Amino acid sequence: MSRIRKRYQKKYANKAPAAPETPHPTEWSEAAKKRMQQLHPDMVRDCGDAVEQFGLLNQTMFNAPAVIYICMDKILSEWSLYDIGAYSQSLMLAATEQGLSTIPAITLVFYPDILRRELKIPDNLKITIGIAIGYADKGNKINNFVSGRKSLNETVHFLD
Repeated sequence: MSRIRKRYQKKYANKAPAAPETPHPTEWSEAAKKRMQQLHPDMVRDCGDAVEQFGLLNQTMFNAPAVIYICMDKILSEWSLYDIGAYSQSLMLAATEQGLSTIPAITLVFYPDILRRELKIPDNLKITIGIAIGYADKGNKINNFVSGRKSLNETVHFLD
């Protein structure tokens, strides 16, 4: 883990472009843009300078003692990402039940070349997501932040 962390920090320092194997969206919907714009002031209000620290925590893999990397066979379609999402949620809930904290983050898979070399991930697998796992620093306000949620009526449309 320490070699991966050091190599990631070097890439960040050199401003290397991120190259995750599951690409970012090319565009965001207006609703998503609005949510992202609102999230930052809420975090600043509740967490203060912890927001600035969050970027640094991303770069240090959240100082987690371990990261779980989930891969899928490249012959599978993007539909398999639904299964990976369900599996990831189950894994994170099981970790929480054991007193551990997790954070899934695309930043953990920004540099697949490093991950493939260090973890000997074969070419037939696509690296989809990283999940940092460990014990949360409860003293850091960012770990206690809870973002606002829309009501069920705003997110689900029921038909008669």
